[in-house]
Amino acid sequence: MQSLTNSGPLQQTKIKNIETLFCPALAYSSGRLIQARHRQAVREQRLSAAILFCEHPNLITAGIRSTLSANHHAQHKIYHTQRGGELTFHGPGQLVVYPSVLLRRSISVRKFVTLGLSSIAECLRHYEINPEINLSQKHAGLWLNSKKIGAVGIKVKNGISDHGFSLNLTADLSPFQDISLCGLEPGTNSTVLNETGKSISSIEIAQLLSPMLIEAFLRK
Repeated sequence: MQSLTNSGPLQQTKIKNIETLFCPALAYSSGRLIQARHRQAVREQRLSAAILFCEHPNLITAGIRSTLSANHHAQHKIYHTQRGGELTFHGPGQLVVYPSVLLRRSISVRKFVTLGLSSIAECLRHYEINPEINLSQKHAGLWLNSKKIGAVGIKVKNGISDHGFSLNLTADLSPFQDISLCGLEPGTNSTVLNETGKSISSIEIAQLLSPMLIEAFLRK
């Protein structure tokens, strides 16, 4: 997998037959390849689960509820996906979390989303940051000071989760200031840095979050 990224070191660990991978700068297409490999390994029971943590370069992804045409926002690379939701952005300073987990009867899609957002929120509490969790379709994610700092977009393929969560830590949102992200008014999205003044890196959060997600997703 090292060949899939050319920027920064790749960190890989395996605990309880769960692979976690951190790529500090990862092309979106390479991330999709890694997720496909993870899902196949889970489907074939070579892994119990897998979690990819990464940052992407500036780009936009369009979910199944997006009405974006290919001619809009030509200054940004746009990827059309099968995940839920509308437009979202990715860029440096935003941690993206892609869990590949087999959703059994004991964990519904809603519970999966709740566990993921709750784990990220708990992680932020280590820094005395207390975001609110919203599970409504239009506002799903993490909110702080009436600003959205975390998003979620999930698709389930063959019973295995695809796509995932994102958390705006120190990202520069100015390239996306005129775009309606997540179907919200421009300017509604923000970052942990903007709302609290605290500069926290993606690797810090990933190291805290990884064991929390492993415990949450595999708890039966």
